[in-house]
Amino acid sequence: TFSPDSAVFITRYKDLSIHIRDIRTGAPIGDRYGSEAPLHTGISRIVYENASRFLITHHRDYTVQFRDPHTGAPIGARLGGNDPENRIWNMALSPDGQTLALLYKRYQIQMLDTVSREPIGHRIGDDTVGNMVHTLLYSPDGSYFATLQKDGSLQFRDPRTGSPIGERIGDIADEASQVANILFSPDPELAVLRYRNQTMQFIHL
Repeated sequence: TFSPDSAVFITRYKDLSIHIRDIRTGAPIGDRYGSEAPLHTGISRIVYENASRFLITHHRDYTVQFRDPHTGAPIGARLGGNDPENRIWNMALSPDGQTLALLYKRYQIQMLDTVSREPIGHRIGDDTVGNMVHTLLYSPDGSYFATLQKDGSLQFRDPRTGSPIGERIGDIADEASQVANILFSPDPELAVLRYRNQTMQFIHL
C-alpha cells in the first residue's frame, strides 16, 4: 500500500503486522505495528486519507486506530472493543477525509468526525432484519453514501450524518428486487445495482 503523497509505502506480514517504509530506500520507519499474538491485534484493513493527513487501521480485535501517515504511530485511543456492543466490523472513509462511517457487529452504523474523532449524532440501525446494516460505501466524489440492509434493501444517506435520504430501494418480498450490491461509477450521477437474482440495473442518481 502506497501513501497518496508517495512518501512511504506499507509492507504487510503474515502475522498481520505492518511496517511503514521509505519509498526511495525501502528502509523501515518507526515501529512495526499489529500482530496476531498475543493480543489478537492483527491488522485486517488499511485506509489512507486522500491527502495523507492520517492513516486508519482496522484490527482483528474489532478496533480501529488512527495513525500518523508516515510513521504509523498511533494517534489517540483505539475505537471499538471486543465487547458485543462496540465491536467494529467494517469502516468507510469519505473521499474528503472528514467523516468515517463505522459499521458495528450489531449491524449499526456510527458517523465519526475525523478531526475531533467524536461521534456525529447517534448510532443508526438495530438488530431487526429491516434495519440490519451489513455494507456501507461512499461514491467516489463523496456526494452519495449508501448502506445495504440484510433484508435486501438499499438506503441512500446523508454523507455526513448518515440520515436517510428518500425511500429505500428493494422489495423484501421479491428476490428479483432485493439489492445485493451497488457500484458507483466515476460519473457521480450513475450507479449499477446488482440484485440477488443475479440481474443488474443502471440507475441515475
